[in-house]
Amino acid sequence: MKQISAKQNICVFITFLISSIPMISGYTQAKQDIWLSYIIAFIAFVPLTLLYVRMCSLYPGKNLFEIFGETCGRKIGVVLSALYILYLLHIAGVSLRISSEFIHVISLTQTPQWVLLLSFFVLCAYGAYKGYEGIARFSAFILPVILLMLIGFFVFSSSLYDWSNIEPIYAENFPEILNSSWTVFVYPFGELIASYFLFSEMKLKKGKGYFPYITILSVSFLTLIFMVVNNILILGAPSMTRLYFPTYMANSIINLGDFSGTETLSSTIFFIANIIKCIVCLIVAQKGLSYIFPKIQKANPAVVIVFSAVCCLFANFFVKNTVQLFDFFYLYRWYALFFQLFPILIWIIAEIKGKKSSINRRSAGNN
Repeated sequence: MKQISAKQNICVFITFLISSIPMISGYTQAKQDIWLSYIIAFIAFVPLTLLYVRMCSLYPGKNLFEIFGETCGRKIGVVLSALYILYLLHIAGVSLRISSEFIHVISLTQTPQWVLLLSFFVLCAYGAYKGYEGIARFSAFILPVILLMLIGFFVFSSSLYDWSNIEPIYAENFPEILNSSWTVFVYPFGELIASYFLFSEMKLKKGKGYFPYITILSVSFLTLIFMVVNNILILGAPSMTRLYFPTYMANSIINLGDFSGTETLSSTIFFIANIIKCIVCLIVAQKGLSYIFPKIQKANPAVVIVFSAVCCLFANFFVKNTVQLFDFFYLYRWYALFFQLFPILIWIIAEIKGKKSSINRRSAGNN
């Protein structure tokens, strides 16, 4: 895999995180205070991001799969890599189901899920086979388009805002807001863990490793928080929390005169973002398999097809309907938190090993 510029990597993972926009505010109970939950989740995730970057910087040229092996030994590293491969395929499968459920609910209500997922299978398999470089270039092209469209939505929807919808501020009790922050922390912010498996492929100037990730988090957070507030001001908390895809509904009532179909436009860009997220997870999972079995090429067609098929099958069967999909997130935040926080232990081990190596070198120099 060729090294990807920091700019391209930033574009990939901003797109990765904002792919959750169709779901925002539809799966939490903080009502009009959901924007506070996003702020708390963002503040909580920033130090975790800095810690992850520090951990990766201790092993320059190595990705997180290789760091598992360096810190815990080859055997444990293989086990951890296998677990994270399953987690990455899980993220991809959930994202595919969100996309298929979204299309099924808003337009193709009579189309079976498996038909939609079959078309996604082809897209994901092709994208994963082409590799990360292609996705990085495409993301660098599509992200500015997405952000410009979102700015347009904000501008044209401002006449629909009812500022009383966001009042009273802090209407919900703090435990409820904190509970929603936990959900937001895990989805979408926590899924940024996928990016650290590609850390070694990013071209970074010395000492600049933190900048791309702070940029990714900041731009994603601002985009998400504006969309959340936009939904609240247009729909109001009662309607917003009853809708499965509130962003789609908010965009559907924007009046652009003779031009119609803003909801279709927004649906398309969110769909593209979700597919990019799935492809990235598949590419990272292949990278993990190459670490476990070094003889397997990272763009092996058989692996691509199998991983894509596993994701689509999982997406088809892990929930039965939209209600179960949204209920699933309250379960997901429990076990996903393990995968998102476990690297803290790896960082501690890496720091201890680094200090021991430094002490040993100084001792050898004195002798």
